[in-house]
Amino acid sequence: MGNNELEEHIYKEALKKIVDNGYRYTQNMKEELKALIDGAHSDRELCKLLITYFAGKNYNLF
Repeated sequence: MGNNELEEHIYKEALKKIVDNGYRYTQNMKEELKALIDGAHSDRELCKLLITYFAGKNYNLF
């Protein structure tokens, strides 16, 4: 595992812990958010996914 891959793994694990500790998130939301974090291939892609996810939740699109 290269330096970049290790950094990415550490950041993703930290983000998932933050999601797990989010008291406002339902268990379903936590699982969806962790799947988005795991599936993102870059920080830019993750930001886009999270913005889309929360915008959709705000307008009850999914």
